[in-house]
Amino acid sequence: MLQPIERLLNRGIRRSTTAAQLCEQLDGRALAVRIDDTGIGMRICANGGKLRVTERATEDADAIMTGGPFSLQRLLGSDPEAAIRDGSVKISGDAEIATGFRELIKFAQPDLEEELSRLVGDSIAHQFGRMGRNLGSWAERARHSLARSTAEYFQEESRDLPAPAEVQEFCQQVDELANAVARAEARLKQLHENQTR
Repeated sequence: MLQPIERLLNRGIRRSTTAAQLCEQLDGRALAVRIDDTGIGMRICANGGKLRVTERATEDADAIMTGGPFSLQRLLGSDPEAAIRDGSVKISGDAEIATGFRELIKFAQPDLEEELSRLVGDSIAHQFGRMGRNLGSWAERARHSLARSTAEYFQEESRDLPAPAEVQEFCQQVDELANAVARAEARLKQLHENQTR
């Protein structure tokens, strides 16, 4: 089952100079990837400029990444550290090795449109690629819209969260109060010095 993934990644390594260099640097190293609460995992080992992907996720790995499938997928996105910071992906072992494999996989990941063109031809693959990109941008817009609507609900309807203008006004009042306290403190200090003379 993992051999198609291995073949795709190795084709990606051949296409990318950066991926090939990373694979050489990681030669002899292994990363285990485990999906939370499923018992599913894999071991990815760099050897001779290629990756070997096997089901044994517990055998002698230099680093182990554990998380849900979507959290692990976030590691290949624009802000991979976010999944680690928020705790949805956990890394144990050598973090540098884990980072190296993450970068390697990012550069070696297949161009899905190109892979699809091998099966159905360039024209149909291009149509599917465009459809996928449109679906992805729609999903991103929907996510932003949902986040904005949720924030507006909690700020305007339920009043559980303050509106940005209220937060700004509060912060301004806190700054003014801090300045007034600092002025009063300076005045008291000056009065105290005048009395002790």
